[in-house]
Amino acid sequence: MEPSGAAGRFRNDAAGIAELAAWCQGHGVELAVMEASGGGERLAFLLLWELSLPCALVNARNVRRFAEAMGFLEKTDRIDAAMIVGYAQAKRVQATPPPSAAEQRLKALVARLGQVTGDLTIQKQRKSAA
Repeated sequence: MEPSGAAGRFRNDAAGIAELAAWCQGHGVELAVMEASGGGERLAFLLLWELSLPCALVNARNVRRFAEAMGFLEKTDRIDAAMIVGYAQAKRVQATPPPSAAEQRLKALVARLGQVTGDLTIQKQRKSAA
C-alpha cells in the first residue's frame, strides 16, 4: 500500500471544511474517515455531516498500529491519509452518526463538570497546604 491518489489541504474552519466537502464530492468520496484526536476533528465531523457527506471516526492508535504493521514507521500527512484509508477499507468502517443536539450538550456539560471538579480539587489542596 503506497500513499497515492488525489490529495489536498484544507483549513479546519467552516470555509475550509466546505472546500473539503466539495472536493470529496468532486472525487466521488462516499465516506470521510478521520481519526478521533482529542476534539480537533469535531467541527469537521459535524459540518461534513451537515453538508451531506457521511463520516466515520476511527481510533488514532489503531490506525498507527495498522501503519506500523504495513511497514510505515514515518509519519507524514500523505502517509497518514493513506493509512486511514487502508485501515478503513480493511476494517470495513461504517459511518458514525453524529450526536444529537442533546447528546452534544450533555457531553459539553460532563466536560465542564470535570473541569470544575479538577479546579475544586486544586483549591482544596492549596487550602490544606496553607
